[in-house]
Amino acid sequence: MNLARPLLISTDTELIEDCVRLAAASGSELQVADHPPSERTRWTQAPLVLIDVSSASDAQQMPRRSGVVLVTHGPSDSVDPTAWRLAVSIGAEHVACLPDAEAWLIERLSSSSDEPASAGRVIAFLSATGGAGASSLAAACAVNAAAQGRSSLLVDGDRLGGGIDLVLGGEDAVGVRWPELADTRGRLATAAFRLALPTMSGAAVLSWDREGSPAATRESWTSVLDAGIRGFDVTVVDLPRDLGLESAAVLSRAHAVVLVVSARVRGAIAAARYLEELTALATDIRVVVRERPHGVRPEAIGDILGVPILGTMPVSTPFVDDGQLPRIPESLLRACVDCDVSLRPTFAA
Repeated sequence: MNLARPLLISTDTELIEDCVRLAAASGSELQVADHPPSERTRWTQAPLVLIDVSSASDAQQMPRRSGVVLVTHGPSDSVDPTAWRLAVSIGAEHVACLPDAEAWLIERLSSSSDEPASAGRVIAFLSATGGAGASSLAAACAVNAAAQGRSSLLVDGDRLGGGIDLVLGGEDAVGVRWPELADTRGRLATAAFRLALPTMSGAAVLSWDREGSPAATRESWTSVLDAGIRGFDVTVVDLPRDLGLESAAVLSRAHAVVLVVSARVRGAIAAARYLEELTALATDIRVVVRERPHGVRPEAIGDILGVPILGTMPVSTPFVDDGQLPRIPESLLRACVDCDVSLRPTFAA
């Protein structure tokens, strides 16, 4: 028996039908019971309890708890005083009068169905110059986190990048893409969000498509990041090189920022310019060097930037959009996302 679903206690057929419909609209599923005293375990463990007026008097003997809503039919401005007294006696947080309170109840059901907040980490990836490999590194980190048993979400932040699903060979995977969320406002139900996304190599992926869709709003970015933090252990965001308002919104909430630098003089100069802006938005900035044939040594890149280098991606690392991720040392993948990493030169062999 799944106790992690909202509980409805009612014998009113019409009210039950209405609440089940509203729960479905919120992306959740109700447990339905008809007698409070026989449902003590579900009463205490359900994330939210809805109860009708006729059942509320029996619920006075139940343990007091938060997250109880008295549900009734009728105009919200003419609630029977008995309903208010019952609400107080059982410790209800609200009296929801249908249909007036339908929107409120959908939102309340949606938030109650979310998994408990797990302080998920947000890691942002970007390249100092084009072709440095930040997208492939971001995808590899998300997949590696999933392989280590952590729930991971890979978010494509580059609307004009062609779709990060191509990196994982998932362009045909069924599921929600950014265009369907670009105008989202408010809280996303975590469970519904997770179920709607396609899974690629163990990681949930929110990718742009290849149809020239309009940009996502700042509000939709906030909704997606909130859902990622609530519902996933690790949210990896692949950002474009242009530090626009959307990128700034992500960087200001990121727990760590990974800047990928090509081992070229131009790459080092570009990275130095990036660091000037990044330090105003983030405190934990980690630099990874993509080695190049006859390129600048990673130690020299660190000296130029004045920061320690987290690690390197070997010169032989291929980056191709065929679903085959490059071979990147697992120690580097973990160092990019772990919270207690020591920022000192850890060059990959």
